[in-house]
Amino acid sequence: MAVGAAPPVDCGGAVVSTAIIDYAANAEGVPDILVATQGFVGVLPTDTIVVEPTATVVVRGGRPIWRGDWFDGGRGYLLNTAMACPDAGIRSH
Repeated sequence: MAVGAAPPVDCGGAVVSTAIIDYAANAEGVPDILVATQGFVGVLPTDTIVVEPTATVVVRGGRPIWRGDWFDGGRGYLLNTAMACPDAGIRSH
């Protein structure tokens, strides 16, 4: 884990996919965005995760390949948007 400015996703010229997530009212979130990001399918033990107060970025091989922006929904943090490189293979579910 690294703490600091979360870098933008760098896909080396490939298209960045973006997802905007919507939740039902009073959805329950997570207390720790680092732990939540580590638990996503496709995040490797060798990946570095950069953490800002409301963002996480997965860095693989020195390249930021996935970014999640989070918000506090009142019952924990919820993933608001996610951006990923096509070859990242990271899913939040």
